[in-house]
Amino acid sequence: MTCLLITQSVLPSRQQEKKRIFKPAPPFSSISSIGSNAAICASLMGIHKLSSQGIGYARQREDLFNDIFGFFVSYRYYSFFLGSTEKRLIFHNRAIGAGTVLTLFYSFLLV
Repeated sequence: MTCLLITQSVLPSRQQEKKRIFKPAPPFSSISSIGSNAAICASLMGIHKLSSQGIGYARQREDLFNDIFGFFVSYRYYSFFLGSTEKRLIFHNRAIGAGTVLTLFYSFLLV
């Protein structure tokens, strides 16, 4: 029964096709969405690691407070960039892409 409900909700209806209503695919539903999901997960994990290790380095301690601080920073990062408007999401993707290209440029050509 649940498989039938999921299948019906994923497939576009005739009304949606006629009106050209965009309905996004559920996460992890197709091969083409793997790159987008990986980029979002990687940026969240990177922000968490950077913030928790940074506060740990500043405090000169390794404890649970660092991970809790990293969680709150990554939550605010998600709510500001990824969970807000499409304009902010596009800005985020361009900034991450530019950072990746600059990192590769620095590591391959300048070092």
